[in-house]
Amino acid sequence: MVLESFSEARLAVSQFLNTDFVNNSLLYFDYYGFIHIITGFIIMWLLVKYKVFGSCRPKQYLVVAAIEILWESFEWFFYSRGIIFVADTPANAGWDFLVEMLGAWLYLKVRGKKGIK
Repeated sequence: MVLESFSEARLAVSQFLNTDFVNNSLLYFDYYGFIHIITGFIIMWLLVKYKVFGSCRPKQYLVVAAIEILWESFEWFFYSRGIIFVADTPANAGWDFLVEMLGAWLYLKVRGKKGIK
């Protein structure tokens, strides 16, 4: 019974987050996009805070990109096994990647404006 209600809740959240916010021929953005922006921001913050690769921004961006690519691969794997209820389209996966990188870039912009070293 608890497992069924958990599964129903997971389905409801997944369906909501996969709701298109913008979907046209040039742009695809669902509510998951906001989560990708936040995670890109947090991952870059952690990389900078713990001086992963020192101050080599290209390598830090590559780490963010690698994490997002791995995440999208796991999503596909989980969907193919029936664990995730909604499949990502190639456009969705591409935009998820771009907004994740946008989140990383936004962290560096906010950090630079505040003069944080």
